[in-house]
Amino acid sequence: PDVLKKIRQEVDEIAGHSTLTFDTVKDLNYLTAVIHEILCLYPTVHITSRCARIPDTLPRGVSIPAQTRVVQNIYAMNRGESLWGLDAASFNTERVKDPSADDGGAATLRRVSPFRWPVFNAGPRSCLGQTMATFQAVWVMATVLQRFLRCWTRRR
Repeated sequence: PDVLKKIRQEVDEIAGHSTLTFDTVKDLNYLTAVIHEILCLYPTVHITSRCARIPDTLPRGVSIPAQTRVVQNIYAMNRGESLWGLDAASFNTERVKDPSADDGGAATLRRVSPFRWPVFNAGPRSCLGQTMATFQAVWVMATVLQRFLRCWTRRR
């Protein structure tokens, strides 16, 4: 309920009842943080795998022989307490906010390495549509809430 209230407040303050534009959607930082947290806890692709063509060594020193399949469990990784803290399995938009931002309480998003938050993959195989997908998710959610907010406000 508190998250929905904050989203409604943000959408109302930034967009009001006007049609959403690219700039207004871009300014919906708290809603974007909510979308990021949803994708963290419920990634659209839970597991990815790659096959090493040549021998390689992972950053922690683990050797990967050629023709070895390496599986990455994104669902489990995004719930890893060593990466995200003791509340890793709970919904917490604070973890994606930039704690150093002086924005009066707005949700300025911090940059997280795509290798730590691999929802859209990372490196040369990262999702080309990440920005568009995030934009569309925020736009659709804001539009639905904007229209629902109008009905909800009229009924009160």
